[in-house]
Amino acid sequence: MASKNVIINFKTSGVSGVNSATAKIESGMGGLVAGAAAFTLAMRTASKALETINLAGRFEQWDIAFDVMIGKTKLAQQTVSELQQFAARTPFEIPGIMDASQHLMAAGVEAEDLIGTFKMLGDVASGVGVDKLPTIVSAFAKIKAKGIPTMRQLNQFTRAGVPIIKQLALSLYGSADATDKVYYATKRGNISFAQTVDAFRGMSREGGLFYQMMERQHNSY
Repeated sequence: MASKNVIINFKTSGVSGVNSATAKIESGMGGLVAGAAAFTLAMRTASKALETINLAGRFEQWDIAFDVMIGKTKLAQQTVSELQQFAARTPFEIPGIMDASQHLMAAGVEAEDLIGTFKMLGDVASGVGVDKLPTIVSAFAKIKAKGIPTMRQLNQFTRAGVPIIKQLALSLYGSADATDKVYYATKRGNISFAQTVDAFRGMSREGGLFYQMMERQHNSY
């Protein structure tokens, strides 16, 4: 009987030892998981704080840049503030909006017209892909600077997914099928910047293909 008791006691103590060791491992693993979670949260918080600091620094740079371009400090600060508020209601990031604004102003778009211009271009870009905004702004700015569109700029819009040729045909000739007339008029320099703007407005106004597209994209995020 004595030997049997020893075996039973050995088995019991062995199981207890294993259970104790397992519990310690599980406790240690729980501590590691908790520590990792805390570390991840701390890193995210630090990253967010750094992003806020960097953005604040960029706003100072934008204030200075817009002041130089506009020539009026108060109007420059007001413009930056309005663009910031505008960006918050769109699917676009603030730096992208600010960079595009400088591009447009360099081409001759007045500070007072930036929001209206962005409302038009932004709705179109939101419809074809928010990443296409720089391409659309670049082509639009070139047309503004020159006063007329070239086939190169119209092709830039087309490659970005903007149906500008059909919209110009509809705006100028009353039919989206009159694309040949658009090509001919463009090559002869007979289409103006104002007519190009009208085409974009036709796409972004009520009833247009991209009406309120920025708002719809923003609300879906």
